[in-house]
Amino acid sequence: MQLPLLTRDLAFRVETAEAACLKAKLLALMEDDGDAHDVVTARLGRTILLSVQSRRHNPSYNRVMCFTQEDEGHLDGILQWVRDKDVRFWFDVVPALVNAAPGAGEGSVLHRLAAAGLIPTCFMNVVYTVPLEPKHPSSPDLIVEEIDL
Repeated sequence: MQLPLLTRDLAFRVETAEAACLKAKLLALMEDDGDAHDVVTARLGRTILLSVQSRRHNPSYNRVMCFTQEDEGHLDGILQWVRDKDVRFWFDVVPALVNAAPGAGEGSVLHRLAAAGLIPTCFMNVVYTVPLEPKHPSSPDLIVEEIDL
C-alpha cells in the first residue's frame, strides 16, 4: 500500500486530528468532575488553545496547536492568552505549516517565535497511514463517532 505524500493540507489534517483527540479528552475530564480542573479551550484563527489550570505544570495539557503561517497575525493574541493562563505550555509548530525554509529570513514566523522567547525543546513525530477496510463486521458494541472542532 502506498501512503499519500505528506502535503501541507494533510499535515494540517493530522495536526487537527491530534488536537481534536486532546480537546475531547479535556472536555470529558471537564464533564466528569464539573470542571474542577478549570479546563479552558479557545481558538484564534485556526489555532487551537488548550489550558488545564489543575495541570498547569504539565505542558502536554496546556498547548497551542494547529498554528499556521496564516495565523501569524494572531500571534500576539495567542502569546497573550498563554501568558494570562500562567501555565507551562507547548507551542506545537509543524514545519510544513509555517515558513521554515532556510533563507526565510528574520521576518519568518519561526524568528518571531524565537524573539518571543520560544525555543525548540523537544521534537515529536506523528505516524499516519491510510485506514484499512475492516475484514470482519463491526461489533454492535463498537460505536464510532466523528469529533468536530
